[in-house]
Amino acid sequence: MKFMVVKQLDSGHGFKTLYLPQPEWVHQIWNSGYFPFSAPFIYPSPEGDLFSFPPYFQLVSAIFYRWFGYWGVYILPVCSAVLLWWCMIGLLRASGWPEHWVAALVFILVFCSPLTLYGAIYWEHMPAVLLLCGGYAFVLRPGLGRIAAAGLGLCAGLAVWLRPEALVMDGLLLLAGLVLYRKGEARPWPLFALAMGIVILGFFGVNYYEYGSVLGVHSYQVIKDIGFVHKVLRGGKNLLLVNWISVFYFPFLVLLVPVLVAWRRGRLQLERRTALLTLVLVLFCVLTPWVLPNEGGMQWGARYFLPVIPLFVLILPAFWRAGFMGKGLKGAGGWRLAAFVLAGLTVYAFVLNCFAGGEKKLREANFSRVKPALEFVKRQPGDVIVVGSGYVPMEMGSIFDEKYFFLAENDSSLDRLQGLLRQQHIREYLYINQVDSAPRLPNLLLPGKGSGLVKQGNYYFARYAISD
Repeated sequence: MKFMVVKQLDSGHGFKTLYLPQPEWVHQIWNSGYFPFSAPFIYPSPEGDLFSFPPYFQLVSAIFYRWFGYWGVYILPVCSAVLLWWCMIGLLRASGWPEHWVAALVFILVFCSPLTLYGAIYWEHMPAVLLLCGGYAFVLRPGLGRIAAAGLGLCAGLAVWLRPEALVMDGLLLLAGLVLYRKGEARPWPLFALAMGIVILGFFGVNYYEYGSVLGVHSYQVIKDIGFVHKVLRGGKNLLLVNWISVFYFPFLVLLVPVLVAWRRGRLQLERRTALLTLVLVLFCVLTPWVLPNEGGMQWGARYFLPVIPLFVLILPAFWRAGFMGKGLKGAGGWRLAAFVLAGLTVYAFVLNCFAGGEKKLREANFSRVKPALEFVKRQPGDVIVVGSGYVPMEMGSIFDEKYFFLAENDSSLDRLQGLLRQQHIREYLYINQVDSAPRLPNLLLPGKGSGLVKQGNYYFARYAISD
């Protein structure tokens, strides 16, 4: 659906509401209850159907789409990934870590985390993580000049324009910077905070002007849609699931347990900046789930917690230098056990994220799940497509302006829809469902073989005739 916004922008139809160029008869059937999109992805309004996704990533991507076509939408994620690696190398070197440590830490970031995969897909997570590194840099290097501090605050604030969870991280980084300022270690903090605040207030202002809410349409999912009890239950569920998913895909986070235990018991001394960033990381993992609409849906790793990964990589060597394993786990065996644990976590994370994720899952998602289904649809005659699930037209979003999609989730709804299509002299239509379930009608794609469905990619297909 975000690609649909890019196409709209490129053709001059704006970013706020879904552009619907279909004929009037299609709109009439949609208004009868067969519109293919619904909340929480699309919200009806007097102005039209509002996209729930923040539009700012799509606005920038539309420029590259205009210049480079379809491949242009990947430029921002890919460049953000490369810039993130470069920034992390610079921050680790500036922190005084040896080159072999820097190499090992960057290896963990690139090859042993789910983060890199988000640089290879059209999603705004990678640019947002890159921008948040401005806040990490300020806390790590509080002695920077005024211009640098303001620039870092500007970058961190811009992350909020892309991802709502960045607002939590920015708030925590502001507090960490304030502590350093009060200790006399971050004199340019007011400029850092001012630059970040101006950018975030601008985000609130634009959202309020366009959508009537400082958080934009995203607030419909988080604040307006459900009651207080449901919010609490959803937050508790998110707290457990998102943290579990985060640790499963980036298992180095388990090392926080011995660190926190030893630190709490006074057996581990952390330098102030490391301690503050550790608190930022832990508080982010505890607080953010309560403002999330879900646990992340279809994702690789915990996409809402991706900012945690570079932050942890930045503070991991400080834990190692403080001897976290020997002091965090009584009688653990010291450095050899620490090295063994890190090696085991590295092998697990490398295999999981490089092969199971990058090589298998991403390839499967594109070339085995979506692409065959999309190409099959393009080869079919006719323009009318009936879907049994609202997720189908979203994954077929690149051809939404070329075909007429209608949503009928059960047999009775489909019967009524066939009557409406018959009135428009439609004699056949393509049927698509996510599951192998369909009405018992003769499938024209399987002449003489009954009412079964044809599977292409992730979807099941049939072509049905509408009788008089």
